[in-house]
This record gives sequence, C-alpha cells and structure tokens, in this order.
Amino acid sequence: MKKFLFFSILSFFLIHYFPAFSQNLGVIRGSVKDKNTQEALIGVTVLIEGTQIGTTTDAEGNYKLDKVPVGSYNLKASFVGYKPLTKFNINLTSGNAQIINFELEEEVNTLKEVEVTATSTKSASSADIITPLSTQSLTTEEIKSNPGGNFDISRVIQVLPGVGGTAGSVGGFRNDIIIRGGAPNENVYYLDGIEIPVINHFATQGSAGGPAGILNVTFIEDVKLSSSAFDARYDNALASTFQFKQREGNPDRFSGNVRLSSTELATTFEGPLSKKTTYLASVRRSYLQLLFQAIDLPIRPNYWDFQYKITHKLNAKTTITALGVGAIYLWRFC
Repeated sequence: MKKFLFFSILSFFLIHYFPAFSQNLGVIRGSVKDKNTQEALIGVTVLIEGTQIGTTTDAEGNYKLDKVPVGSYNLKASFVGYKPLTKFNINLTSGNAQIINFELEEEVNTLKEVEVTATSTKSASSADIITPLSTQSLTTEEIKSNPGGNFDISRVIQVLPGVGGTAGSVGGFRNDIIIRGGAPNENVYYLDGIEIPVINHFATQGSAGGPAGILNVTFIEDVKLSSSAFDARYDNALASTFQFKQREGNPDRFSGNVRLSSTELATTFEGPLSKKTTYLASVRRSYLQLLFQAIDLPIRPNYWDFQYKITHKLNAKTTITALGVGAIYLWRFC
C-alpha cells in the first residue's frame, strides 16, 4: 500500500510538474548575413547577454537556441572582421519561436593617422562639413513596447525626432505623418521593396493618414525612415521614404497568436508549407462599430484587413516571395 501511494504521488508530480516546466521554455532562431552582399555568414557566435546560452550559425547562416527560459533578453551576434550587433529587449514566450535576423557590417581597420600641415589663404568653413544622412530605424520590439502605440506602426513613427503628426494632437485621431513641414501625401511607403499607396484605414484623398494602421506589426522585422538624400531607386518621394522589412515564417512548425484589444481582434499564423517554403498570414477584424453603437454614437466605422507573405528558396542565392496586403472598410451613419 505504501509503495502504491508513493508511485501515485510520484506519477502525479511527473505528469503535472514537467509539462508545466516545459511550458516556460522558448526558442530563438534566425539567420545572419552580410549587410552589403547579403551572403550567409558561417560560424557567427550568437549569445544571449548575461547568460551562458549561445550557439554558432551553420553552413546556411542559420542558428537556433532551444529550451531558453521565457523572459526579456538582449541577443548579440559577433564575428571576426565584422562589427558586433545587439538586438535589445527580445520578449521570449513559450508559444511561438522568436525569429531574430542579423545583418552584420564589415569592420574596417584604420591605420595610424598621418598628419600633414600646410599653409593656406583660405580657412575651412562650416560649408565644408558633410551633413550625415537623416536615417532612423525601429525594430518590431520597439514598436510593440511603445507606450500608447497600440501596435500601430504609424503612431509609433510619430515619436521619432523630426517627425510630426496629428494622432497625438488635441482632438486628433488620424495617423497623418508630417516630415519637416511636408504634406502627408509626400511620403512614400515600401513593403519589402514594393511601393504601397497607403498604410492606414479610412485614408482620405490627398492624405495617407487614417485612424488605424493596416500593416500587422507581427510581420515587421524593422522599419527604416529616410528624411533626406533618398536612394536613387526611390524616385517618387518629396518628404521621406519608409521601408518596411518583413520577416519570414517559422520554418520548423505551425504557430500563431491571437491579439485582442479594445477595438479589434487580430489573428496571425505561420509555418512551413514545404522544406523550402514558409508562410505568414493574418486577418484582423474591428468591433469598434459595436462599441459606438452601445454608446449611441451616429458613426459606425467597420473594417477588415488581410496580409500574407509566402517565401520559397530556390537555392542559397535565389528566393521567390509573394506578398499581399488588403483592406475592406466602411463608414456608416445612423
């Protein structure tokens, strides 16, 4: 009887303790490439700062960290001949794998300087100083953790230096982005290198702003804002260019998440379609019209939006990508 009781207690402990313990572990995976050539880097050290958890990239430049306790971490990638790069505040959960990609820059070793002195009748002026390029970047973790951003990329962008908008003004509810006094329609938006006309619901003619953003922040790897000296390929910009870089889906297994807020419900799914093909897909539905109806407001804003990305790798240097962004919205007055 005592043995039976002992094994019963032990079985109960194993059944309940270990599954609960395993749920507190997560996975971090991704790739490391050369920023200029986009070549995969082999043997790069990827380490979670403050821990002994780390690994190196394989022959395809990929890495994977298994059984990492959930929490917030800084992830660092370092390689001989390249500048080390750290991604901050990565929130790891047990549900989905965190996909974190790195693009490392080559480190140029400068020789000892040689000073040459000469006399000249013309002194240097401030006009000889080259003004640095006005470029700012945001990661997906910065967008998600921004207070008051509500997972809306357009609202988070407005907190950057030199960027103005109407979302934070008194009575303002639109995501109009104003760069150095330019009009909102003078900004150009690129999603993985493809120009898209608007990134907000209920945008009016002559303006790209609206009360809610279309792009799903779960898809975004980083956002780059250039407010001057645009690249030659961005030939249609007057005020600024926004380049949204999307990540790829989880190549290991099916996963997803559901986000519920005070105005909308969003679902995101990702996973492999084949050994060389991954997908990301999301659907979002607003129920703000139900709230407005409950408090007896005369307007009924109603919208859906959809987004997907399918990536197929033909070989180590060639990738085919299919992108899709769509929205359905309707104003009703009662």
